[in-house]
Amino acid sequence: MKTRLLLTFLFAFVVFSFLSLTASNLKIDNSIIYYEGDQLFADVTITWENSWHNDKNHDAVWLFAKYVNPGGGYRHAKLLADGHTATVHEGPQLDFKTPEDRTGVFVFPAQKSRGDVHATIRLRLDLESLGNFNVRQNDFYAYGFEMVYIPPGGYTLGDPDTLSLRFGGVYQWGEGNNHKDLGLYQIEREDQVIEVGREKGKLGYYHGRYNYEGDGQGPIPASFPKGVKPYYIMKYEVTQGQYVDFLNTLTSRMTMYRLMIGMKDYYEHRGTIYAKDGVYYAESPEQPLNYSSWDDGMAFADWAGLRPMTELEFVKACRGPRTPIAKGFPWGTDSRTTLQRIVNRDDKLIMLNGLEESQLNDDNLPAFGASYYWVMDLAGSIWERVITFGDPKGRSFTGQHGDGRISNYGEANVEEWPKGLYETEGFGFRGGGFYTHDRPYGEFNPYSPVAYRRFGGWPGGVRTESYGQRFVRTDP
Repeated sequence: MKTRLLLTFLFAFVVFSFLSLTASNLKIDNSIIYYEGDQLFADVTITWENSWHNDKNHDAVWLFAKYVNPGGGYRHAKLLADGHTATVHEGPQLDFKTPEDRTGVFVFPAQKSRGDVHATIRLRLDLESLGNFNVRQNDFYAYGFEMVYIPPGGYTLGDPDTLSLRFGGVYQWGEGNNHKDLGLYQIEREDQVIEVGREKGKLGYYHGRYNYEGDGQGPIPASFPKGVKPYYIMKYEVTQGQYVDFLNTLTSRMTMYRLMIGMKDYYEHRGTIYAKDGVYYAESPEQPLNYSSWDDGMAFADWAGLRPMTELEFVKACRGPRTPIAKGFPWGTDSRTTLQRIVNRDDKLIMLNGLEESQLNDDNLPAFGASYYWVMDLAGSIWERVITFGDPKGRSFTGQHGDGRISNYGEANVEEWPKGLYETEGFGFRGGGFYTHDRPYGEFNPYSPVAYRRFGGWPGGVRTESYGQRFVRTDP
């Protein structure tokens, strides 16, 4: 949505609307951009449902912005490191964290709270990075995602049931050097070097004929992100509405490589993105993005200033400090019988029996399918693509973030990230995913226990109805 520019001479304001954007329980709209003296600011109104800050962790909004260059195309707008403020209309006071690269800012409740947030966020923009930006000529847009803070601390890998070994589960070798003497493996430090091999104290994991679980090699180096250091993770998988926002900032050449709507049976299996008069829309913008390839996801992550998560960060987000139980799911039990979050016969991901996310608490995680930290759908919606520790390319990953810019061919330009079309290693799948109705339940359809990683080292499957992604960012 765009409105005519209005100049207010008192403060040299130039005012216009941002596009109104929706991300699950987050809406961004009614915003203005203006000068005060030689400083450029943007006011962004956010409406954010089901926010929280408790003794364990908090949620947040990752907020970033783009502007339209007069010569064509969208460019990323950098922020300044400080000077951001919030005028709260409903909810708790808010605080900010700006990362060193200033590609965006985290906005989060400053004290213990639970409930909805309605606020006007004042962002202080980096004029120097905007180049020839002109408030009278350049359209400007804000975007945001709901994130969950994963606090610092160690956690445990593995599963006490040796059945997990059939599915690529990891374990610690004991004295006997056999399957009767295996144990759980402790991750205690972010810079921990994880030695891999068939010797006491080392990490082991099964690798089959096709190495779907990985190559069984190591070590996993100190630089590989492990989740001991705090980070933020998207509360939900990327949605179709968020991907439409992304597509609408791309050139025609870029969209040629990032569109999945031409896939066979796309509209029969929960795909709702379509084009009309050169603009992309989603009939169900809140639904998870499926039919997403690895390269689609990496381009999106780079565009948003986020990064892919690792297998180890996936486990930390699921379990937190809990001791693993046999065949345990992200919600902390070995059963899915009480789960009320499903894909219904209309292909919508919904809560049954009138449950609402405002009712989520530590006692009813198994009903909501929420993790220890209240991250949603880490099993049961669509597969989570992750950086694997099961091959050299994956193990070389250091956690570099996207910079908000992608190539002219719609590709991520972060050198260390794996590339799905041109490389055959570096990433895999965790969590399980929903395929189609009336398909028998299995250990990966649609819910996979946390420790199971049969495809943890398999970089296959370009686009299907059950493949998607979510992204993270290291805590500033």
